[in-house]
Amino acid sequence: MVERTQESHEARFPPPSEGEILEYRPLCGLAVAGLILGLFSWLAILHIGFAVVGAAAILAALASMIRIARAPGMIGRGLAVAGCVLAIFWTAAAWAKDLTHARLMDSQSREFALLWFEFLRDNEPAKAMELGNHPASRQPFNAALIDHYLVDRDRYESLQGFVANPEVRALLRLGDRAQVRFYKAENHDEDWVGLVFAVTYQEEAVPKAFFVRLILRRVILAEKRVSAWYLESSRGPLEPETL
Repeated sequence: MVERTQESHEARFPPPSEGEILEYRPLCGLAVAGLILGLFSWLAILHIGFAVVGAAAILAALASMIRIARAPGMIGRGLAVAGCVLAIFWTAAAWAKDLTHARLMDSQSREFALLWFEFLRDNEPAKAMELGNHPASRQPFNAALIDHYLVDRDRYESLQGFVANPEVRALLRLGDRAQVRFYKAENHDEDWVGLVFAVTYQEEAVPKAFFVRLILRRVILAEKRVSAWYLESSRGPLEPETL
């Protein structure tokens, strides 16, 4: 009985032929690492600093492809290619997003800063001072704004202090004789930017110039779902060697 069972088993499961035996092919660990890093390279969208994840994914994927090419029989090239493609896509998307955001910040902040200079050129220091207040508590820019400062002693003194600032006093004195031009952008972050403007003017037929540095901050008004700016600080007149 035992012999028959053994014979029937051998008949059902014949021994594999030589061509049917599969050869073991090792999987490249770097290819797996490249794929995993590629899957997490989307983090660069949240912050550009995470672009290092995408860079590491690309390096791991390229290194694995080289290793696979030099080691016949090793597998994982498809994983490496997938990780590399994911990393390139998400890293490029993150850089594009960051560049677009930077250009938008630059455009909006310059426009806001020039409005501050315009108010001082037109001898409207109360409006210029309002640009330094948080947008949520800013007073309307109408004819009643000056009265808002004159009827309250504390507000009036704060306006006097603002006018006493050297850069404000200089711009008010020059009026429309001052020509304001953007000079350069300094350090910036997600919600603030530093801008430097050149102020040129003629005095007794002699061309003169000084610089004004402004720090602008951006806030999100949740109730309106929009972003707005306010002037955090101003400094000037600055000479070129102090920049």
